[in-house]
Amino acid sequence: MHLFILIILIVSIYLYIVYLNRSGDRSVTELFSIEPGSLDVVTIDKVFITDPQAEYIYHAEIDTNAVNRDGIGELYKARYFALVSVSFEDDFREVALHSLEYNQENEFYAADESVLASFYPLSPSALIEQAPSSGPWLLYVDDDWFIELHINLDVNNVYFIYTEINGQRCTSITVWAEGDFLTIGDMHSKLNQLIRKYEDMPYHRFTGAVRV
Repeated sequence: MHLFILIILIVSIYLYIVYLNRSGDRSVTELFSIEPGSLDVVTIDKVFITDPQAEYIYHAEIDTNAVNRDGIGELYKARYFALVSVSFEDDFREVALHSLEYNQENEFYAADESVLASFYPLSPSALIEQAPSSGPWLLYVDDDWFIELHINLDVNNVYFIYTEINGQRCTSITVWAEGDFLTIGDMHSKLNQLIRKYEDMPYHRFTGAVRV
């Protein structure tokens, strides 16, 4: 009996140490990144373990604890990731166009910048505790792009997404996080950094990506 209790105590201490190491580590690993004019895109299976949706990747990063031995990001383990991708799938473009038109019609309801700024000091978990409801918050909208903040109360995560439509190409820039890995202000700053680099990219058409 004493041996059993000792084993349980040792396991509990080990798990607690693992938890402390995981929660305290804020390091980020850049898995892939190319310049906006480059043709050397990769498919998403080269950077993340996820179901491919015919995306082509320009930039991908994730919290270091979610990187496996092969250098691939495991999204189910992630507390943070950022992704810049393009898609030429017709249904993706149709959904993006519908969202763009809806947001243009409802631009009046876009969140005030002072409201967004009030979120900056909060972690995703703290914002979720305060948010009255789930759903996307429209932040900005223009002729061919929009930015939303998604607060997902049911799965406890938050992400910013920039969507731009150019001909048949749909560009997405996503910054996603959960817990207290970083603040909402940090996430918005990363989004703006990626937008400045990848908005209005030269138009290149890619083919061959797999979709499941």
